[in-house]
Amino acid sequence: MVVAVVQALGVVVFSMLFKVNPNNFGLFAFNILFISLSFTVIALILNRMMGTNGLILMVILLAVQALISNNIVPTSALGIFNKIAWLLPLTYAVNALNDAINAVYFGAGQLLSLIGLGIYPVILGVTMLLLEFKKKRNQLATD
Repeated sequence: MVVAVVQALGVVVFSMLFKVNPNNFGLFAFNILFISLSFTVIALILNRMMGTNGLILMVILLAVQALISNNIVPTSALGIFNKIAWLLPLTYAVNALNDAINAVYFGAGQLLSLIGLGIYPVILGVTMLLLEFKKKRNQLATD
């Protein structure tokens, strides 16, 4: 988790260097930290569940998300991929950052974006725990 905090601090510092001027700097920094922690937890869970394959999956998902999060490619050019963008966490992270940069206060859209992003580590964590529980139960049954 220390890596996520250092990463968030680095993003905030570089944002200041590149003159990103959010209306509410505290909200912007909080969003950066939350996004960094969320994606770090997602990567750690995928690594624990699937090993190196989980990390490879994370990189592939990152590339796909970067394309269909409506920021690199225009929404009109996405076609069918625009319909699945809401299933990927980067969409919620980008929406939260956009709200943090342009909003003066913490609003409902901001909250929904952070909840949408925060659901992914929770779902993956519960899935990981259930799979580990099932694996241990199967091992005990065979012994």
